[in-house]
Amino acid sequence: MCLSAIRASADERVIIPVPFAHVRFLGNALQADLVIHVAEETEAYKLLSNYGTFLKYVTNLVYDLQTMVQVSFAKIVSELPRADGWKFEESVTILGTRCQIMILQAKGKKCPRCWTYTSTREEEPCERCCEVLKGIREKG
Repeated sequence: MCLSAIRASADERVIIPVPFAHVRFLGNALQADLVIHVAEETEAYKLLSNYGTFLKYVTNLVYDLQTMVQVSFAKIVSELPRADGWKFEESVTILGTRCQIMILQAKGKKCPRCWTYTSTREEEPCERCCEVLKGIREKG
């Protein structure tokens, strides 16, 4: 199990347990997509869904949940999606709320720049990296 700590406030950290030990056949966590099902009206949902915004405000950097837990894609949902193919599910507790974690094999192609499986074509950067490279070219 991988444990990722995120800040709920300046003084409090929350641990998100992600059961990657069960998905070793993927090679590494970047070959996985993560879906966390949590009820909308809970503190856990508020914390997880606002995480990227919170860090941007505090540190002036954008770190999103998928970067935090080192997967290609992460999403907070109020209903678990139907998943075709292989998946792993486990119940965990976050801030006292029972949540369902689903790990799926990433559907995208490997981005040669960031190595996440979020690109639409082989050997081409993902959308996020294209934006970064565009900004670098414009400044250059």
